Amino acid sequence: MRIFCTYHGKHKTSEISEREFAFGRAEDKFPIGLDLTPDAKVSRLHGRIWFENEAWWIEDRNSSRGTRLNDVEIKERGKHQLRLHEIIEVGGTTLEIESLEVGSAVGQTSFLEVGTALIANEESASSEVAIAQDVDATDLGVAPLVAEVETARRLKIICDLPMSALFSRSTAGSSPSTMFTAVVLGAAIGFGLGGMFVNRRNRKRG
Repeated sequence: MRIFCTYHGKHKTSEISEREFAFGRAEDKFPIGLDLTPDAKVSRLHGRIWFENEAWWIEDRNSSRGTRLNDVEIKERGKHQLRLHEIIEVGGTTLEIESLEVGSAVGQTSFLEVGTALIANEESASSEVAIAQDVDATDLGVAPLVAEVETARRLKIICDLPMSALFSRSTAGSSPSTMFTAVVLGAAIGFGLGGMFVNRRNRKRG
């Protein structure tokens, strides 16, 4: 939300990203969302503004001098909906609602996943670069690392198989082909673990 504040001919614009905030006069031990200092006619906790049910609302928090919305007193009258360009009078300060946008785009970060196509700038819009893997090109251990990742991927596929496919209660009396399959899968698991161990040891030696 953006609010344009006027007090004794001085102007300021307040950008507020919170979905709920109080307005009044802030102190060291009493921070406030919309600080209307130095207006002495404003109570420390004068009122509250919040976003609810897809709309902004305002209420007076039993202030000493009340709050006027579009020249209508709202003290002790519950909450009132706020609309664009409406005027709020608080003490000797006038507030105008300039934007009802919820939140703020400042400080938001966009994260890209592997495989996202990047465009460097408008001049090279036709040239796209695909992110395959975030690695250091000067690291001599990159190749073993890639091989280790591939081995781990294959090992995961094997490990995800149902255990009943490897060790069934009927294995003892099963056919030779079933026993052969179990032996092959067991050997593959051993090979995968051995490959990961060798890659890690080579990286440490390098």
